[in-house]
Amino acid sequence: MRVAIMQPYLFPYLGYYQLAASVDRWVFYDDVMYIKQGYINRNSILVNGAAHRFTVPIRDQSNSRAINEHHAIPPFDKILKVIAQAYAKAPNFSRVFPMVASVLDGRETNIARMAGASLHAVFDYLGMHLKTSWSSAIRGHQRLKGQDRVLAICESLGASEYVNPIGGLELYDEADFATRGIRLLFHRMRPVSYRQGDLPFVPNLSMIDVLMHNGPDGVRRLLRECDLIDQATARSQLPIPSERGNPRTSGISDCNQA
Repeated sequence: MRVAIMQPYLFPYLGYYQLAASVDRWVFYDDVMYIKQGYINRNSILVNGAAHRFTVPIRDQSNSRAINEHHAIPPFDKILKVIAQAYAKAPNFSRVFPMVASVLDGRETNIARMAGASLHAVFDYLGMHLKTSWSSAIRGHQRLKGQDRVLAICESLGASEYVNPIGGLELYDEADFATRGIRLLFHRMRPVSYRQGDLPFVPNLSMIDVLMHNGPDGVRRLLRECDLIDQATARSQLPIPSERGNPRTSGISDCNQA
């Protein structure tokens, strides 16, 4: 079983959803410390051709309390209004906006659960299965840190593979994973672009932007625009060529290959 463990983020960028789509079990890392000024409660959308940040306000933010101990301050009408105005003419607005609004309807205020809902809602919209767990509900790892904690969670779930974003390449050691019978892989997003109306492409926006400008089939194709890379390959061959026609080594596979 392939597992990924990530902090919950509210409507994050495409790469986060790619990672979730590439695994058998997704673990929301909700009982690690909250990061003020991070992206747990905010991201960017396209407004007048430029990235515009939206932020869900959080009550009493603290870097010394867990993510799941933080609550948003509703209502979120102002954020929804900005999103509606920005994407009113987008080709998929009528289908996507109600889904976004359902996450920001104010009934749920726990930011971890809201962020989790923003992942589930997108997968439901796309007709894709997503099996998830919450780290706070998995016993036996809370006193551990870093790699040891990740390994403990993986073992609790019976994982045979663990996938981490490539930004954490030096946080883990594949030999340590191998001694526990777990293969360590890293997710690398390929360069992608799509039409954002008639304006120059602005990358790395919230998944909201991807959904507004691409139909479900197009989004599912974009979710496959990534590779899973072993640590040795990542270290020796980064940056990886983005063209699909380039030969790949045995250490690189498509995200959708189990």
